[in-house]
Amino acid sequence: MFFHLVQAGDELPVNEIQRVLRLPAPTLSHHLDALDKAGLIHRRREDRFIYSSVRRDIVVDLVRLLTACC
Repeated sequence: MFFHLVQAGDELPVNEIQRVLRLPAPTLSHHLDALDKAGLIHRRREDRFIYSSVRRDIVVDLVRLLTACC
């Protein structure tokens, strides 16, 4: 799910993520909540849609950390 958001490069509506990854809504919601709480994604509501996007600043820091350690 996180990799899919990284590849998208822009925010995606939750229903699009669900369609592509073929996940049940409760599973998707659970994982998006975990990514949000970890600070890896940003979520926003517009009308009845929720959009998710990767926090690029955090991803860049994470990649730096991982490449420095490995």
